[in-house]
Amino acid sequence: MELGSKKRAASGSHRQPIDCSNCRGAQVACDIWACDAGPQQPLLALVEQLGLKLDLLERDNAQLRADLQALTARQLDTDATVGRLRAQLAAATEGALTERSTTNTTTTTTTTTGEPAAKRSRRSHQAEVHGGGGASLAFQHHQAGEAGTWRSLLDLRRLMPFLDPYVLPDTFVPPDLRGPVLCTQVTTGGAAPPVFVFANSALCELFGCTLAEVIGQPLTSFVALDREKAARFAKTRSKSLFRARSGQLWRADCSLHIFFDQHGDPKHVLNSLVRWEPGQLEGSEAFDQWTPVSELCKQLLISSHDMQQPHTPHAHTTPHHPMTPADGGPDLFPPWLSAPGDLTLEGLSPSDYWTLL
Repeated sequence: MELGSKKRAASGSHRQPIDCSNCRGAQVACDIWACDAGPQQPLLALVEQLGLKLDLLERDNAQLRADLQALTARQLDTDATVGRLRAQLAAATEGALTERSTTNTTTTTTTTTGEPAAKRSRRSHQAEVHGGGGASLAFQHHQAGEAGTWRSLLDLRRLMPFLDPYVLPDTFVPPDLRGPVLCTQVTTGGAAPPVFVFANSALCELFGCTLAEVIGQPLTSFVALDREKAARFAKTRSKSLFRARSGQLWRADCSLHIFFDQHGDPKHVLNSLVRWEPGQLEGSEAFDQWTPVSELCKQLLISSHDMQQPHTPHAHTTPHHPMTPADGGPDLFPPWLSAPGDLTLEGLSPSDYWTLL
């Protein structure tokens, strides 16, 4: 036993400390009294290779950070340029519309005083919104002049870019998109109810739900439709019953703006709630029901045959089809639809109804 202890002590006395200066700062725990220089050479080479790779990664990372900073600066410059160009475009367009409005006003004062009141009212349309029950639901629509209409159209194109392909009229139904506004898309053939494709924050707050809970839902899940009055769906003013998520029912005066495609078929319906108050179901109103367009046209045809008294539509109150030139610019209503605030079904021919299909 004593001899073995002496041999181990003698062999240990020949071991020398290892120079670990080649570890290049790597965190290697070395027992300098227990390691032989020979067996440690592969490990030192591996540590040196790892150190070189670490240096390369640090240089690459520094280059990536520099590139990211440059891209961020360019993005900020681009955003600033886009914002400046948009502001210049809006200012230039609004100035042109203001000049056009001044010209129209001058022309109007020099013409005869026999201009229809309905036409004048359309150019100076103003709506007021009153909430019911003392609730904080009041919303005042500003006067929809030329400049105000253009601001509303700018908001429309920003919020609902899918309406860009349409030709927009001079006077836009919702004069201010800060009130509750929804937009639905008509399904192909009209066999199913339209679905929500847009709702602003004011409408979501009124309904008590989020935007994700509204988009894609059928119109009938929020609006009660009357089967006996299905033919009135195409009018540009309606008094509809809405249902909030909490179950609260709101009777609202709505302004409808119908967008037609290149074939004259209804494509999107923009619904702007003008005023609302607590309401309840009336007559044959019901939620989750829909009348297909084919059945709607049949009802319109029956109504037309039942009407015996002649009726001559007023040219100044009948908006034009988008494919038909008009003095006041193209409108987005078929010729058989009446002006906002009025619906006349008299004097319609069967060919008029197929405009809807």
